[in-house]
Parts: sequence; C-alpha cells; structure tokens
Amino acid sequence: LGDSLLHEKEWAGLGETDVLMLPIGGRTVGNTMDEGEALRAVRTIEPRLVIPCHYDCPGLFSRRLNPADEAGFKNEVEKLGLACAILHQGDSIEVEDFVSAPAHRAARPPDPPSRRRAATDRPGA
Repeated sequence: LGDSLLHEKEWAGLGETDVLMLPIGGRTVGNTMDEGEALRAVRTIEPRLVIPCHYDCPGLFSRRLNPADEAGFKNEVEKLGLACAILHQGDSIEVEDFVSAPAHRAARPPDPPSRRRAATDRPGA
C-alpha cells in the first residue's frame, strides 16, 4: 500500500489477497499509517501474509524516523490468525510458502537467519 493513509472503504472490496505490504511508521509524523491503522487495514483486507514497511527509517539528524513497534505489530497480526514477516535489509522469504496456504490460516514464516539473533545484537538497536 506504499505510503498510504487508511482507506478502509476502498479496500473492503479487494477480494482474496495473498500478500499485503503496508507502512506502519506514521505514529510521530502522520505521513502514513501507524501500527493501529495498519492493523485495521489488515482486518479489512485479510491477506495470507503481512509484511510491514516504511518504519524505523534512518535519518540525517535522527537515529530513527517513523518509529514503530514491529514485534508488537507482528504479534497482533498473528493473533488474527494471519502470517506476518518482519524483513530487514538483505532478508527475503518465499512467498509461495504462503499463497498456497488457506486464507486466514497461513503458515507462520520462519524468522530469516539474520533475525534469529536477539534484537539487541543488531547494530543500532
């Protein structure tokens, strides 16, 4: 959904959706959806796989622009019975693992190898 704001009425009729990549970093600036608005979009669209984007962006004078709680967001998506993959620079997943799963009960994606270590081990964390 790019740098979108919430448009529930327009998205309600999308039909079956395999992958939804949506921004979650609008908490401080308001230029895009925040975690709560993104969860409303996820509930509206009900994709098999959710991938959050546009958050914790590096900035010139700030360590993080568009801050978001990626772990909390993932937890809330998974409570809905949907898969959520947190990807960082260099990470990848196989989308085919999710599009063949029944809607609303997609398999949980494995953590990419670079994410298996503790969050505090990441540079800049």
